[in-house]
Amino acid sequence: MSSPHHCRHDAYGDGVASDLNIDNRQLIDRIASVARRGGRLLEAVDAAGYGGFLCTRRANVRYLTGFTGSNGWVLFGAAGATLVTDSRYREQAADEAPDCHLIVAEAGLTDALAEPLAELTSPVAFESGDLSVAAWQELAGAHEAVEWKGCTGLVEGLRVAKETTEISSIREALTIAELALEETVAGLRPGMTEVGLAAQLEYACRGWGAERMAFDTIVAAGRRGALPHARPGLRTLRRGDLLVVDMGCEAGGYCSDITRAVVLDGQLPAKWARVHDALRAARDAALAVVAAGVAARAVDAAARQALGEWGLDGAFIHSLGHGVGLEVHEAPRLAQRSDDVLVESSVVTIEPGVYLPGEGGMRLEDLVLVEDEGAEVLNRLPPSPMFSPC
Repeated sequence: MSSPHHCRHDAYGDGVASDLNIDNRQLIDRIASVARRGGRLLEAVDAAGYGGFLCTRRANVRYLTGFTGSNGWVLFGAAGATLVTDSRYREQAADEAPDCHLIVAEAGLTDALAEPLAELTSPVAFESGDLSVAAWQELAGAHEAVEWKGCTGLVEGLRVAKETTEISSIREALTIAELALEETVAGLRPGMTEVGLAAQLEYACRGWGAERMAFDTIVAAGRRGALPHARPGLRTLRRGDLLVVDMGCEAGGYCSDITRAVVLDGQLPAKWARVHDALRAARDAALAVVAAGVAARAVDAAARQALGEWGLDGAFIHSLGHGVGLEVHEAPRLAQRSDDVLVESSVVTIEPGVYLPGEGGMRLEDLVLVEDEGAEVLNRLPPSPMFSPC
């Protein structure tokens, strides 16, 4: 595999701009975007009858404030937002979240909330799906005068429809992942291991400008392809191996997610060629249904029906897809029992799979932008198996 560090961005743009190099126009746009999100949140908080809202989930804190540190809570009330963090992030928080009142905690975040909480009326909502029991007990014990109300999905609901800048970051993250996948498959040789291939994919992503991987890379060869979430192992790859490769990375804080079947120096056996044709049919059937206002379960059902026509619906053992954004798994959920409805400008995966225990498996995954009357496939790579050239 070629060195990934020197001249790639000349051909494909400057990659992800760091916050240190962000220009004034980008900074203004980012601040305005965060302000809009905070306004929408306060409207939802008020409509639910809450006097305030404590956001503790890291992705939600970033979405609402722009703060990317690992330790920070933000408290929203009628007067605005108060960001509480520790001394490690004093300068970073001031730079990334200039619209927030900043409190740098001398001890824990819980005690630092006393003053801004005193200005709110009860009840105050908190993210009950995020806090541990210990953290919740500490919070409630330190602020006994506050009436706390647990809630879930308040911010996540706002995150479903993506803004233009968010979609651009997702596109960039997907471009990086596809470039890394193409390059790594081109250098794939017998004798490598699953874990070694995963490492090369991740190294290539970094070289193309990824901030980090979006999730643990999946590489599963041969019979292990029947495990949808197989962890790469020390199995040595051999000529003719069929691999499931599922990967994604982050750019600008946003994720990508792609799965392709990869064949190592050989032809795809007729049985698996048929399976891939079935997956392609399921993908196309799902895409024909995707549009704003469509029930997520209807998209899942379309894919299952298509696989059923090939006699393979029983081998599809997971949901069809999920939303992608600041997190690689977020709303909406495209599943048989999902109550979600597709929203315009959301980004979702379409990933039908077939898993045959003792034999292997295949999955075909694309990223899709939901539009008012249809969908745009964001992938540049075709929905076909990939072959190493050796």
